[in-house]
Amino acid sequence: MGSQTADLISLDLETGKLRWKYHVQEGIEESSPAVHDGVVCAGDLGGTLHAVNTADGKGLWKLQTGAEVKSSPVIVGDRPGDLLERNYLLLNLNDPPAGSDYSWIKPGKVIREVTLSTA
Repeated sequence: MGSQTADLISLDLETGKLRWKYHVQEGIEESSPAVHDGVVCAGDLGGTLHAVNTADGKGLWKLQTGAEVKSSPVIVGDRPGDLLERNYLLLNLNDPPAGSDYSWIKPGKVIREVTLSTA
């Protein structure tokens, strides 16, 4: 779970004791973590999406989003290539944050075309 102290923490479900703590620079309390295959993902108010190992709390990777992350991540594949290989389309139906230029996100706008081949 996230906290206002900018920590993502893991608790033992049986004892309630702290298993590990992962510290970030900005608050992480507004993004509910998503967990899949040993990785927990959560965003912070500084605009970074963090991927953390569920076993030991060590950071695996970070992604700068350019804006606060207040929503919860959604995991739609086992690896990044799954989005392209399966032709998944992700839509953000929330209103864009004030003061940011998100004009490039428009319904129906083609961002990338990819042709996959087994040859």
